Amino acid sequence: MGEQYANPPLIEAFCQFNFEQDTDWDATMPGLVFNQLKDEGFTKKKQANKIGFEIQVVGNQSNPQLIPVADRVQFYNEEETALFQVGPYFLAINVLKPYPSWITFKDLISKGLQAYLNVTEAKTFKTVSLRYINDFEFEGINISLEKNFDFRPHFPQGFPENYGPFLLGSQFNYDEGQNQLQIQLTTVENGPDKTKLRLDLVYATQNLEGLKSEEILNWLELAHDRIEFGFEHSLKEDLKRTFGIKEG
Repeated sequence: MGEQYANPPLIEAFCQFNFEQDTDWDATMPGLVFNQLKDEGFTKKKQANKIGFEIQVVGNQSNPQLIPVADRVQFYNEEETALFQVGPYFLAINVLKPYPSWITFKDLISKGLQAYLNVTEAKTFKTVSLRYINDFEFEGINISLEKNFDFRPHFPQGFPENYGPFLLGSQFNYDEGQNQLQIQLTTVENGPDKTKLRLDLVYATQNLEGLKSEEILNWLELAHDRIEFGFEHSLKEDLKRTFGIKEG
């Protein structure tokens, strides 16, 4: 996502792990995880709020939502462009703009997961998800969706051209419904001088039976490929050209 572009629209990407509560948890564990990660440059520690974002997977549907969460500790790098979030039976790895690269992000995921497993001895994954959030800014109001997006709402003939805020979402099931790619396009800001739209892509799984920690990176590689496919096929070439091509 954004690997080939000089100025990609990506504002945040993160990977989230939820674990079954089949091992003991105590309040010293975040500090022990921090001790394993601070040599990687994550030296800033913050306490997270009580309300946070989680991806719930029910049946074969993933549902991003804000819900109450247990206390979490966040470990930031010096620039605060990347962080680990650690809590009871929970781990998330976030990278913010500017996006480093998938290779760098995946390496952070691997190191964070290994540190968490070393400390907590967590045994069973409950859910795993990978999420990419992209923002697009346009001058004016009521920009041409047809010119910029292949994934877009369809307005029947006769409706006013002056459309307001909208939300469009769909879920695509892979591997007989074991994995899901959810794509959502929504209005963040709607003029009069500027329009901002957000393309949100989440790939999640609940079929984790027998999945070992060393196999997670293979799952994430496939998740990234499918998110990248969703991103590229949601946008028109005219819009992609505005990102510029990265040299070298």
